Amino acid sequence: MTSTTAVYWDPFDVELDTDPHPTWKRMRDEAPVYRNDAYDFYALTRYHDVEAAHRELMRCYARLGEHAQALRHYQDLAALMQADLGSPPAPETTALFERLKRGEAV
Repeated sequence: MTSTTAVYWDPFDVELDTDPHPTWKRMRDEAPVYRNDAYDFYALTRYHDVEAAHRELMRCYARLGEHAQALRHYQDLAALMQADLGSPPAPETTALFERLKRGEAV
């Protein structure tokens, strides 16, 4: 069965947080880049897109000359992923970190 109503997620809705998984699944299926007009924000809803955004942020830091911040961002991301998901970052994220550690242009 498919829903005919637009998916809606309110990050402050306590009732929705009691069982958020059906809403999150709909967001992943129907709104990979979710827009909430009420609170004026966008959210990436698919994990691979979220991690890709982290890689882009690392590249931005590096290109701005903030190499230490780029490396620190990876370390924070890796710690968060291990704690929350029990897994390391994707190989391409780790490869970017290694390139940054070697001082290579990204």
